Amino acid sequence: MKWVRIGVIIFLMLLFGRPNVYAKESAVPIACQGQDTNICIYTIEDLNSDSKNIQKGFIEKGKQSKFNTKHKKPGTYSYRIRQKPGTDPNMEYDKSSHIVDIRVSKKDGKIAEKTSIHKEGSKKEEKSIVFSNRPKQEEKKKIKTIEIAGCGIGIGCIITALLFYVIFRKKCE
Repeated sequence: MKWVRIGVIIFLMLLFGRPNVYAKESAVPIACQGQDTNICIYTIEDLNSDSKNIQKGFIEKGKQSKFNTKHKKPGTYSYRIRQKPGTDPNMEYDKSSHIVDIRVSKKDGKIAEKTSIHKEGSKKEEKSIVFSNRPKQEEKKKIKTIEIAGCGIGIGCIITALLFYVIFRKKCE
């Protein structure tokens, strides 16, 4: 009976194949600087499928997060990662999108993986994703000091001229 079980197991393994060796896990570091709240939210869009597969991730204030994914087949996997803007009207949130390309291949029976990260529209490779937020710059109110000063000088000149006229008119009479 024992040999029958072993034979059935071997037959099933041959029939369905061996377990998938492509289950490499990737981890992409993500950070958020200058955040206004305790949590920074980002979205991960899978660019490999036709359906809009979007996941959310969270970063606690002062910490770093990782985008983890497993790949079961060799190929190139691409993702777009963006920060979801917060609600503080006094903060300017990072609007950049980052593209993560993960290339999985099999060489000599071993799994090889290469991850590249770059800002969307740029070819410069980065080591991690950092969303940089900052307080909004207050617009400096432009005061028309020249015009006000000009008016003050003009009015002062007119008053001074009138005073001289009145004083000298009396002396001349």
